[in-house]
Amino acid sequence: MVILMVGVLAITSSTLGIDALRRRSHESANANLALRRVAETLHAHAALARSQSDGDAANTFSEAFLSLAESDFGAGFDVPGMTPLPGQETVGSVELITSEAQTDATLGVLMGMPRDLNGDGDASDLDVREDARLIPAVIRLAWRGPNGDMTSAQPVWVQGD
Repeated sequence: MVILMVGVLAITSSTLGIDALRRRSHESANANLALRRVAETLHAHAALARSQSDGDAANTFSEAFLSLAESDFGAGFDVPGMTPLPGQETVGSVELITSEAQTDATLGVLMGMPRDLNGDGDASDLDVREDARLIPAVIRLAWRGPNGDMTSAQPVWVQGD
């Protein structure tokens, strides 16, 4: 009887461990899909912004892109099946970087910042909202799941004109 109980406990323990790994894998896959979806939306906004700003000095690529991206993601975004952390309204957020002075350390991701975003030969402009040719963004997710509090961040580069 003791041998049988030890065997049942071992199988139960293994089953619980496998279930926890499956849940963690499902959460990671869901987070990666959400990051990819938002990155693809940002690139689609960039393509639309490039087409809207061709040769138009009054409406630059960066102004059009930032307007589109902020209207979609300015207040954050939810991910189906994920619960925001306590005190947070949404699971995801998008940080659009418009200051060349930002560093990788302040952003919390490796992007190669600071960098010349508007092509003027220096990387010291504090606001390139009107004339950026390259716009970095950081997509962040923070959620509470069965395995505890989780976070994920993805850097994205958006090419302008």
